Amino acid sequence: MNRAIDRCALQTALVAGLTLQAAGAFAAQTYWLDDDFEAVAKANATHEAIVADERDGPGWPVEIRRIRYDQLHFRGYSSTPDLRDADQTWVGAYQLYRFAGDHRLEEVGTRNLAGERNGLAVGFSRDGDLAYETPYVDGVMQGMGRRYVRGELRHLTPLVDGKSEGIQTTYRDGRIRKLMELHDGKIDGVVEEYGYGRSPQVLTRRAHYRAGKLNGWERIWSLEGALLKETQYVDDKKNGVERRWEDQAAGHLDAVYHYRDGKLYGLLQEYSGGRLDEERVLGDDKRRLRRTQFWPIKGSPRKVEERIDTDEQGREQRITENFFNTGYLATRRIIFADTPHQIVTRYAGDGGIIYREEVVAGKKTGLQIDETYEGGYEWRRYDGQGRLHGEQADHRSDGTIHRWQMNHGKPVDHAAARAMQDEQAARARHDRVRPA
Repeated sequence: MNRAIDRCALQTALVAGLTLQAAGAFAAQTYWLDDDFEAVAKANATHEAIVADERDGPGWPVEIRRIRYDQLHFRGYSSTPDLRDADQTWVGAYQLYRFAGDHRLEEVGTRNLAGERNGLAVGFSRDGDLAYETPYVDGVMQGMGRRYVRGELRHLTPLVDGKSEGIQTTYRDGRIRKLMELHDGKIDGVVEEYGYGRSPQVLTRRAHYRAGKLNGWERIWSLEGALLKETQYVDDKKNGVERRWEDQAAGHLDAVYHYRDGKLYGLLQEYSGGRLDEERVLGDDKRRLRRTQFWPIKGSPRKVEERIDTDEQGREQRITENFFNTGYLATRRIIFADTPHQIVTRYAGDGGIIYREEVVAGKKTGLQIDETYEGGYEWRRYDGQGRLHGEQADHRSDGTIHRWQMNHGKPVDHAAARAMQDEQAARARHDRVRPA
């Protein structure tokens, strides 16, 4: 059924079977036609039609040629000798020719006395290969339609009342490539695709359609039979979960995505080597609400960024956090939305703060903490203008604390501050203090 067609033999047989006579073999009448083969004045014509003056079989033989290039366009029969007759129609066998090419025959077929296609319409490609075979009954497609590529059968389609109805079979290299359920001229039901060429003829895709649109699950397999991807659809849009596998046999996922109305939405997970590598949460318009990266072996969070939260004043915060592989927090960055305000904090392995920086509009504000070269910590407090303000402190490595006061960038009562600092240092000399 799928062997190549001998195009020369086929065309010769079809054309010979029409038994159309050349118009020059008999006395004839000339008419002038437009592109739709309607009679017009000669000045407006694009085609010249020659009609025999004697009836032959189903009607009067007609030959129509393109005027500009004097090329044959149509051979067939007219129901009347006068092409201007309002009741005129084309009947019997016909031949259609394309504009140019070595193989100009485009289609052959037959029409009934009402001018409707009836029987098999056969089309040819520009290379002269068989292109299609379409059966008609009284002008309506009815039966099994066939389409060819380079003379080999490609599609086999059942036709009912002028529309595709049933299972269409697609072939490649002589083997079934696709099975598709059709209803009322649209894909409706299950579509299955198979490997072709030198690959094994195994199922590689199955999808569900309703009224021409993807609805339900679409699954894709490798040529080895491993499931590669499955996706839920509603009305041709991804809607629901999509899973991808790196190694389905071993249960190793590659990614899990969620969609809403064709757009990524909600939880997105990506894996590496079967382990969760990254997780994202998307809101409306693909706005990223959170991104979490994981340590490869332990699976605990390594970095969390853009977690949306609000502070006690109702301000939106975008929070980025990094973690040690032990699971303890290593750094946290808070950026306040709609204001040039951010806070960066770093932590030691035991959870103690070793660094803090708060900046508003490029100026330091609030408490700043930094580690010194000697192993101690500097505590500095600033006003909103980037000036030292309030209590300042140096937490030294020997456990002592040196404190003093600043007022908008200026020292406050050094003598009193010194006495107070000495007293505080004596009390804390043997107590190592670490910022909490």
